[in-house]
Amino acid sequence: MIKKDLQKPFKVKKLEALLRRLPSNHPKTAVVERSLTRGLAGYRGEQSLEYYLNFLPDKVYYIFHGLRIPFLSNYFQMDVLIVTCSFFLIIEVKNISGTLIFDPENNQLIRQYDGKEEIFPDPVQQVKYQKFQLSQWIKCHNIPQVPIETLVVITNSASKTQSISPDIKIPYIVIRSTILLERIEKLKTLYRNEKLTNKEVNKLSKQLNKQHTENDSDILSQFQVSKRELLKGVYCPVCVMKILRRKNGKWFCPECFFSSKDAHKTPLDDFALLISPTITNQQLRDFLYIKSDSTAKKIFHSMNLRHTGFNKGRIYYLREKKG
Repeated sequence: MIKKDLQKPFKVKKLEALLRRLPSNHPKTAVVERSLTRGLAGYRGEQSLEYYLNFLPDKVYYIFHGLRIPFLSNYFQMDVLIVTCSFFLIIEVKNISGTLIFDPENNQLIRQYDGKEEIFPDPVQQVKYQKFQLSQWIKCHNIPQVPIETLVVITNSASKTQSISPDIKIPYIVIRSTILLERIEKLKTLYRNEKLTNKEVNKLSKQLNKQHTENDSDILSQFQVSKRELLKGVYCPVCVMKILRRKNGKWFCPECFFSSKDAHKTPLDDFALLISPTITNQQLRDFLYIKSDSTAKKIFHSMNLRHTGFNKGRIYYLREKKG
């Protein structure tokens, strides 16, 4: 049973928005593109894993995607957490192409691809640390101790895995997605005794979802980009960089004559992701290149946004913060 759906990571959404709003010749464009490529690869890897997870019986397995839980003064995140009455399983998903060389002695994963070598954190150590953090979180919340297992699942079928040397074996917990169900079945056989009742599992599920907190970090600060450097305006999806104009309640392109009633939604999503989840009438006019105060009000009215304050002090909520 899916208890927390798989959704595009918040950071990926922010990277997409940032890339839309950076000039193509901006010095940070290339590094943002690389970061987005990695984020999207991870997301697609988790998407491909859903095919196998869908075969698990709903009444036995409770599945959480992308949980990010506060612990002490920080957070820990798990790609996939599977909860049962007898054991928990944390899955670290890796969708990396090329030759993947596991080097446990140096706590790293080496990727060789297209004549280049790249170093990644050791996913085996990553998932082991997630296990430690989850076990401590369970203790703090007075939940009965349940065996916690871990897996690193390689979802890229074209990748090759090997160890750093013939004397060191690839850890047993590193598997291909094609044998995920087989490994889960072995765990089910290994852990026959139920540690939690169905009622306790349901209670735990609610606690986990309630504790989940999105990674709402300041992406502009991360890449050292100023708000002043961001592109403004509503862009034509056909001509791409041509700015749309507003007339008679619609946006239209003077180049290809594309028209839309709600083309402002994507720019305002970008504003919420990059600048602020709230916006004023003046800020909207400035960001969308609108001169008329009444036109801005009509846009707000059409979006039916929650708002507070009055007159020039009114603030509209483009996105409600959670957690």
